[in-house]
Amino acid sequence: MAVAAARSSSVRARGRAGGWWLVAGSLGYAAGYATCILLALARAAEFAGRWHVPARDDVHTANADIAAGWSGAGLVSFVIVTGPMVTALALLTGWLLD
Repeated sequence: MAVAAARSSSVRARGRAGGWWLVAGSLGYAAGYATCILLALARAAEFAGRWHVPARDDVHTANADIAAGWSGAGLVSFVIVTGPMVTALALLTGWLLD
């Protein structure tokens, strides 16, 4: 009986190890997402002279190429756009691992 209990607990512990990787990955992505949001807002502030969220036909950014001269534009745009998809995938994976 004790052997069966020990085996089941070790299998359970190994099964939950994948969940910790998911949590660490999700937290890392959340930190990167927050960093990218701050970088995008700081870039918008360079054009307007103040921190704001640019909108369509914004007078400060309407005729400007905001990605020109900014080497991180591609990565920041990719992370911000894929954020909702990664969040949904993490929630679905966490639900399936449970």
